[in-house]
Amino acid sequence: MSIYENLPVSTDTVVDEAARAPITLFNYSAANQSDSDRKPGLILTKEQLKNIKHYEIAGLALPIEINNVINYLGYSTGAGEGLSATDFQKTFQIIHTHARSWNPLRVDLISVGHKLEVFAGEMLSHGRSMEDVVADISSLNTLDKYNIKTLEDVRKLEISMGDKFPGIALDDWDKDAVSDFSYILDKILESVKQQEAEANSIKVRLDAFATTLAQQVGPRLRSQLRLIDKNTLSDDIKALSIIIKDRAETIDEKVKEYKELVKQAVSSAAGFNIVGLAMSIYLGVDAEKTRQERDNLRAEQARDIAAMQTKNRILGSLYRVRLDLQHLDLIVIDADIATQNLVTVWNRLSIFLKQSSDRADQIDDALTVRRFIGAFRLVVVPWEAIKRDAGLLLEVFAEADEEFRAEYQNPSNRLGSGA
Repeated sequence: MSIYENLPVSTDTVVDEAARAPITLFNYSAANQSDSDRKPGLILTKEQLKNIKHYEIAGLALPIEINNVINYLGYSTGAGEGLSATDFQKTFQIIHTHARSWNPLRVDLISVGHKLEVFAGEMLSHGRSMEDVVADISSLNTLDKYNIKTLEDVRKLEISMGDKFPGIALDDWDKDAVSDFSYILDKILESVKQQEAEANSIKVRLDAFATTLAQQVGPRLRSQLRLIDKNTLSDDIKALSIIIKDRAETIDEKVKEYKELVKQAVSSAAGFNIVGLAMSIYLGVDAEKTRQERDNLRAEQARDIAAMQTKNRILGSLYRVRLDLQHLDLIVIDADIATQNLVTVWNRLSIFLKQSSDRADQIDDALTVRRFIGAFRLVVVPWEAIKRDAGLLLEVFAEADEEFRAEYQNPSNRLGSGA
């Protein structure tokens, strides 16, 4: 932990947020903070990635060609209203298409992590370039020689030394050096705008993934399950189906409760917002309690669904997908907030760089140079830690893949994944 996570590092809000937002987001994303129980992950944690993978595999496993659907069901018609092979085919196609949309999004999430690491290196390089420029500004030596900190110090020296005081105005050489400030700032701003645009693009696609989940996949699946429930089932299957259905409704209530708690936390300015970042997914104690209660129900549900799959494969598969959908509901909430936080980081940097560029054009004395470079250093320094540890956030994807493969090879683990 450093000063960047606690008190403001500057009285200038723009500088403070540009300095603290990146390191705050990174430290909570990397699970470096003792006050957060969230596991590492910039947008998604390892367990969240694994659970989306479970949904993806289950969705892609459903047949979508009519002949394969008929073979899967064991019939083509005559099972009741809404239960023909073509009805199931439509349901399976909706789920399959949505599940297939995940992998391209996952690839781009990995790219975001790589580009964050690259940007950190660029930021440090630009910082060194700025220091090289500062080293060429000779009038800064006057500040050091006379220990000048404020304009009041300058006035006192002017009075006490008279014409012997060399002053702190920039000569032509210094002005030429200072003109490089704007060039460096513009280069950084160009990279930041690109990062911000890509983060916004990811957010739009995550929103689309969540919208399709809420408006198409979920309703279609629930409708299909209701139609199956209306038809004749053996007593043992019907009894188990009622248990699973009732528990699914309880899980839905927990998901709604979680959403509301997160919403309340995001809107709360006290405690859940730090330098513009929404901290509810890292610090939301009540929301985390609700999540844990949901997870306990989910574990029970997974066991009953496994039993259902031995009795009725169709019901078992659909209940399995519904359980995965309920989990995705929570994941997309967290992913949305994490992505918005990333957008906020780039936005705060962009505002700082634009302000700095405007101020650079007005620099005409050594004291202003020193204040300018002091603010710039505050913003650059945190990227040393981000560059050093950024690879840890990328490892989350590889670890999730490795653990998923190990779990998937063991059939007994396929239904029992946690949050």
